[in-house]
Amino acid sequence: HHTAYFNRALARQRLADIQGALEDFGKTLEINPQMADAYYFRALILLDNKRFDEACSDLNQAMSKGISTAEILIQQYCNQ
Repeated sequence: HHTAYFNRALARQRLADIQGALEDFGKTLEINPQMADAYYFRALILLDNKRFDEACSDLNQAMSKGISTAEILIQQYCNQ
Protein backbone atom coordinates (compact mmCIF):
# COMPACT_ATOMS: atom_id res chain seq x y z
CA HIS A 1 0.00 0.00 0.00
CA HIS A 2 2.95 2.35 0.48
CA THR A 3 3.44 2.54 -3.29
CA ALA A 4 -0.09 3.91 -3.72
CA TYR A 5 0.66 6.74 -1.28
CA PHE A 6 4.03 7.30 -2.93
CA ASN A 7 2.53 7.52 -6.42
CA ARG A 8 -0.22 9.87 -5.22
CA ALA A 9 2.41 12.03 -3.50
CA LEU A 10 4.31 12.34 -6.78
CA ALA A 11 1.09 13.27 -8.60
CA ARG A 12 0.22 15.85 -5.96
CA GLN A 13 3.74 17.26 -6.17
CA ARG A 14 3.36 17.70 -9.94
CA LEU A 15 0.02 19.46 -9.35
CA ALA A 16 1.63 21.81 -6.80
CA ASP A 17 -0.46 20.33 -3.96
CA ILE A 18 2.47 20.69 -1.58
CA GLN A 19 0.62 19.88 1.64
CA GLY A 20 -1.04 16.83 0.08
CA ALA A 21 2.28 15.60 -1.26
CA LEU A 22 3.98 16.02 2.12
CA GLU A 23 1.16 14.13 3.82
CA ASP A 24 1.34 11.26 1.34
CA PHE A 25 5.12 11.00 1.55
CA GLY A 26 4.71 10.92 5.33
CA LYS A 27 2.13 8.14 5.06
CA THR A 28 4.45 6.23 2.73
CA LEU A 29 7.21 6.40 5.32
CA GLU A 30 4.89 5.39 8.17
CA ILE A 31 4.11 2.21 6.24
CA ASN A 32 7.62 1.64 4.88
CA PRO A 33 10.32 3.65 6.66
CA GLN A 34 12.98 2.12 4.40
CA MET A 35 11.68 3.76 1.20
CA ALA A 36 14.58 6.02 0.29
CA ASP A 37 12.80 7.71 -2.62
CA ALA A 38 10.06 9.02 -0.34
CA TYR A 39 12.65 10.71 1.88
CA TYR A 40 14.39 12.17 -1.15
CA PHE A 41 11.31 13.57 -2.88
CA ARG A 42 9.90 14.91 0.39
CA ALA A 43 13.25 16.63 0.97
CA LEU A 44 13.00 18.33 -2.42
CA ILE A 45 9.63 19.81 -1.48
CA LEU A 46 10.96 20.88 1.90
CA LEU A 47 13.97 22.55 0.26
CA ASP A 48 11.69 24.43 -2.13
CA ASN A 49 9.77 25.68 0.90
CA LYS A 50 12.95 26.68 2.78
CA ARG A 51 12.35 24.11 5.51
CA PHE A 52 16.05 23.26 5.58
CA ASP A 53 16.29 21.39 8.91
CA GLU A 54 13.55 18.96 7.92
CA ALA A 55 14.92 18.66 4.40
CA CYS A 56 18.42 17.88 5.66
CA SER A 57 17.08 15.20 7.96
CA ASP A 58 15.26 13.56 5.03
CA LEU A 59 18.30 13.92 2.76
CA ASN A 60 20.47 12.17 5.33
CA GLN A 61 17.92 9.36 5.55
CA ALA A 62 17.81 9.09 1.76
CA MET A 63 21.59 8.98 1.50
CA SER A 64 21.90 6.35 4.23
CA LYS A 65 19.40 4.22 2.31
CA GLY A 66 21.28 4.42 -0.99
CA ILE A 67 20.28 7.63 -2.78
CA SER A 68 23.75 8.91 -3.64
CA THR A 69 22.53 12.13 -5.29
CA ALA A 70 21.28 13.27 -1.88
CA GLU A 71 24.89 13.94 -0.93
CA ILE A 72 25.15 16.82 -3.38
CA LEU A 73 22.13 18.53 -1.83
CA ILE A 74 23.44 17.84 1.67
CA GLN A 75 26.70 19.57 0.77
CA GLN A 76 24.83 22.48 -0.75
CA TYR A 77 22.16 23.04 1.93
CA CYS A 78 23.06 21.20 5.12
CA ASN A 79 26.73 21.60 5.90
CA GLN A 80 26.69 25.27 6.80
